[in-house]
Amino acid sequence: IRNWHLGDKGTAPPEDIDDVYLPKHSDSYSLSQEFAKYEKVCRGEVHPIVRQELRCRYSRGNHPYRFLAPLKLEEHSLDPYVATFHDILSPGKISQLREMAVPRMHRSTVNPLPGGQLKKSAFRVSKNAWLAYESHPTMVGMLRDLKDATGLDTTFCEQLQVANYGVGGHYEPHWDFFRDPNHYPAEEGNRIATAIFYLSEVEQGGATAFPFLDIAVKPQLGNVLFWYNLHRSLDKDYRTKHAGCPVLKGSKWIGNVWIHEVTQTFARPCDVFRDHEVSLEYEIIK
Repeated sequence: IRNWHLGDKGTAPPEDIDDVYLPKHSDSYSLSQEFAKYEKVCRGEVHPIVRQELRCRYSRGNHPYRFLAPLKLEEHSLDPYVATFHDILSPGKISQLREMAVPRMHRSTVNPLPGGQLKKSAFRVSKNAWLAYESHPTMVGMLRDLKDATGLDTTFCEQLQVANYGVGGHYEPHWDFFRDPNHYPAEEGNRIATAIFYLSEVEQGGATAFPFLDIAVKPQLGNVLFWYNLHRSLDKDYRTKHAGCPVLKGSKWIGNVWIHEVTQTFARPCDVFRDHEVSLEYEIIK
């Protein structure tokens, strides 16, 4: 397993790094139609169109073992692909992850501009910790289960980020892919996919919202929310902008896994033609 966030000395980075989000998250952004849509999705006022092609089904994933123990898959969107795998982590394993993360927790930060100083922001209110997968068998098993479920190669992924959101904690709309290629190793590529392991349930609020897709996924203990950040052409899919809705009651714990595009040639082959035009209109704030 290659954890490129570990660095040469195998130590976790002092802060989280996020791409150029802050310039977009100003007072004017909070007055935009896009921000209003995000708030409506979080409040449950907007619902996705019911589509007959979306299913809840058993999936055998990418491992023979899953013929005996199939995964419970719930599809939220096919383009871009967004789905939930139910009951991936047991309560015991979740307790282990949270116990390991607590001593390492610190306030989450954002990186406003390429080369800029990491800073705390009201746009992102949470605490997080970085954990190396090799440090515990539970985390090695998490990657194995994720590989079985998605078919993606998890060799090149960032180390596990465990985040905690208290009452009022939230993360406003953002993309997970890096817009600046200087923020990721060229030989490993951008973040092709994201997986969120839900390490708690939330009494009220705290959903993961996709404003452009009218989707809000409520945290359920042990579930994994998965989606692709890039088109098959490896262009950025701007429709995948998402947010962590404010926690109104309770506490939200999640584990973020970001998988990079290198070594995914056979797991997710590129199309002959580029298909990114469909999402370009979502790059501009309205």
